[in-house]
Amino acid sequence: MQGDTMVQAALRIKKLGVLSAPWRLDGDPERVAFVREAFAVVPGLVEGALWAAMDAFAKGWSIQELVWERRDDRWLIAALRPKDPARFGIEFDAFGRISGLQLHQPGEPSQSLARDKFVLYVHQPTYARPKGQSDLDPAFRHWQAKTTLLTAWRTHLEQFASPTVLGKYQRGLPSAEQSAILAALRDLSQSSAIVYP
Repeated sequence: MQGDTMVQAALRIKKLGVLSAPWRLDGDPERVAFVREAFAVVPGLVEGALWAAMDAFAKGWSIQELVWERRDDRWLIAALRPKDPARFGIEFDAFGRISGLQLHQPGEPSQSLARDKFVLYVHQPTYARPKGQSDLDPAFRHWQAKTTLLTAWRTHLEQFASPTVLGKYQRGLPSAEQSAILAALRDLSQSSAIVYP
């Protein structure tokens, strides 16, 4: 569904709308200075992290792995690596809060991962859908109808967009040869060439 140009455009406009809003850091000046320093280590960290987090608009939730680096006796974020949420499950504590993740790799047993090693963004979470809801869910039926109609339209164009192909033969032509000409004309839409005497 995300391969559809209209869907891509809608998601991109929504993402760019979020990124176009100005932002600032508020709080204790020492902490703000530390956060600015952390952001300066990786140029584009904030914008890249937000862009990757907004994959949740299409998938319901997004996951990014935190990669840390030690600098001057401090731990700073060196990178945020987006992960495919389809490969992850969620673990909950007794209160229904996310406590960990389950990594599902094909052909391997599930692996439990600590929650604090990842940045999670859940889009429109509900009790029934802790992994959030995709913006594409309500549009799926309409996209499916559009896809079906486009397929039918292509079939219609293949059949009726060109003028009817006519074949002419001389009287007295044997019926086997008439049938061969008719078969060649019927096959004309799938073939790029025919041979005739």
